[in-house]
Amino acid sequence: RLLGNFVSTRLLVHNLLRLAPRFGAVKLAEAVGVLAVEGHLRHPPDGGLVVACGAAPARWDDHHVARTLLATERPGDTIALAKHCEDLGYARFWVSEHHDHPSIVGTAPEIVMAAVAQSTDRIRIGSAGVMLPHYAPLKVAEQFRVLEAIAPGRIDLGLGRAPGSDGKTALALNPNAGEDAEHFPANVRDLMAWVSGEELMEGHPFRGVEAHPMFPGSPEVWMLGTSDYGAQVAAHFGLPYCFAHFITDGHGTDRALALYRERYQPSERHPEPMGSVCIWALAAETEEEAWIQFESRMRW
Repeated sequence: RLLGNFVSTRLLVHNLLRLAPRFGAVKLAEAVGVLAVEGHLRHPPDGGLVVACGAAPARWDDHHVARTLLATERPGDTIALAKHCEDLGYARFWVSEHHDHPSIVGTAPEIVMAAVAQSTDRIRIGSAGVMLPHYAPLKVAEQFRVLEAIAPGRIDLGLGRAPGSDGKTALALNPNAGEDAEHFPANVRDLMAWVSGEELMEGHPFRGVEAHPMFPGSPEVWMLGTSDYGAQVAAHFGLPYCFAHFITDGHGTDRALALYRERYQPSERHPEPMGSVCIWALAAETEEEAWIQFESRMRW
């Protein structure tokens, strides 16, 4: 009902209960964000943001997922959704990063972003986010400068510190993931310089190295988080901050945003703090069906 003024669609969640066969195909609507939509939206809120997880369509048989669709079909749903959201007037479309998750295909947001950029004209495209401890800051900067060249003025670089996976998978992605997580603020500092085409700090061992291609303009960097830690990093660097309300069920939201605003250090690009909250939302054709769909999420 909360979304009823602008949503007229079936937004389906991954149903873990035995009710699944009765209601047909379902989708996992889970990401750093909120609206994984299927169908038709009427009127988005001003400055609307859709965050997509690249959820894979699932078929149920004997209460188990039967993954029978080709992997190449799944990212296409996300691209089509981005085009649909642009047509509806949404301002941003972000894609998430998850690893070793059989029902989420969002393992490479930068590649999905490039595909979305080629299929849209106006909407901003972002990562929600790039899990920086998995990667070298220079490589991320290069990827996003290429994206900025593909879609000038439309790229958001959302950064996170969480693994987006389990510990074993995080180590498989980067054997030094734990150490890099400890160096997260320094890596954010270096990434910000590289992706903006600026010099690294004096005395830095990599000063003089540049992230190409070099051209005017740069992506807008965002900090994502679920705790005071991310809020403080965002405030220190003068970055926009997005709190993942849906992960914590809202716990810590007020504190994190208050801390962010209190400690915010103005930057050239963002003289004022810019905070946002990502919520999980479910919409269905009727209130009764919405509650049936929500029950599985509640028990999960």
